[in-house]
Amino acid sequence: MASTLNAFAAAAAVVAFLLVVRSLGYSPRTALVLALGLGFSTSLLPYAKSYLREPLLMLCLVAAFLEARRGRELRAGLWLGAGMLVKATFLLNVPILAAYLAARRPGGRRALLGFLAGPAAAALLLGAYNAARFGSPFTTGYDPTVDNFSTPLLVGLYGQLLSSGKSVFLWNPPLVAA
Repeated sequence: MASTLNAFAAAAAVVAFLLVVRSLGYSPRTALVLALGLGFSTSLLPYAKSYLREPLLMLCLVAAFLEARRGRELRAGLWLGAGMLVKATFLLNVPILAAYLAARRPGGRRALLGFLAGPAAAALLLGAYNAARFGSPFTTGYDPTVDNFSTPLLVGLYGQLLSSGKSVFLWNPPLVAA
């Protein structure tokens, strides 16, 4: 099950992306071409075969935006809350989508409260889990004394731009065309 979860999450993210493109008013053909481009000419395909969490995070973000476009604020918040349970830093997406919802529905405080229910519930669950593991709801298990940005700049740029494993030019041909 663990080895196939990302394949299903990636496929669901592509379908959700197709629905988002359709909700923006594009034709079915354009939406299909863009969705296939996302699925087969970006790094989503190699990530779908890995144990990393990026396909699941993408599904949560695209589905949250889709539900926000449809005016289903509670569901959008639940998707964001699910993303927070996968990776706590997903919380950074909450104010962005909240601003989008506030711009779409001015004065919709009730809708915004419904939207915030999912992230609030996820934050409470994460806090309780962290308190049980580490004795504090604010301790996540990441060591703050470790320098996570210790890779030399040129090595990192080579890895992200030119290496066979992560090159944006190799795994994202539309970027080259753009």
